[in-house]
Amino acid sequence: LKFFFEMSLPRVMKHVPRGTGRAMAFVGASMGCGDIVCQGLAVGRDFGPNVWDARRSRNMWVAGTFVTGPIGHCWQVVLERMVPGNAGRQILAKTTCNAVWAWFLGLPIFFMTITLLNGRTVESGLTKIRSDLVSTFTAGMFYWPFVNLLVFRFVVLDSRAIANSFAGVLWNIFLSYQANRDAELAVGARGAEADDAVVAATAPSGCEQSV
Repeated sequence: LKFFFEMSLPRVMKHVPRGTGRAMAFVGASMGCGDIVCQGLAVGRDFGPNVWDARRSRNMWVAGTFVTGPIGHCWQVVLERMVPGNAGRQILAKTTCNAVWAWFLGLPIFFMTITLLNGRTVESGLTKIRSDLVSTFTAGMFYWPFVNLLVFRFVVLDSRAIANSFAGVLWNIFLSYQANRDAELAVGARGAEADDAVVAATAPSGCEQSV
């Protein structure tokens, strides 16, 4: 343990891109807050501490802090090295690369992370990716390319993940809905089944109806 902290840890930290810690903090906060807002919009006026699903918000925060935030920031560092500069052609190339990243890695990693944090299996995560990747990516194409154009043009590399986290508050509300939609539908289905059972138990029998 002593060797790790004195020798290995400093070596590892040298390869961690600058600004990763800030990206983790801001992206995690953005995703956690986005989920709270998402729940509030879904519940309406009755939303409060007694209704709030804290575990769901915690899972979104964990995903943003320890998965989406650091991975996304490292990707931005790699992308800047691949396509340096902020001229029009470079910005267009970076925006295209971001879209490819989101399709093949960003969104699948996010959906799999949330699925596993919710206590489900890898197979469930793969099913989630197959069912929601296209619709989520399509929705993102109407939002993120315009954000990317501004971020790549005016924001320095170390602050891009933070800028994206602020721009992503609205997007994270949608992401939270997409990521947790199956659970909400399952709860709704169980509620409907319970209502049907109550109706069936209290409904008059054929003899009673004839009377």
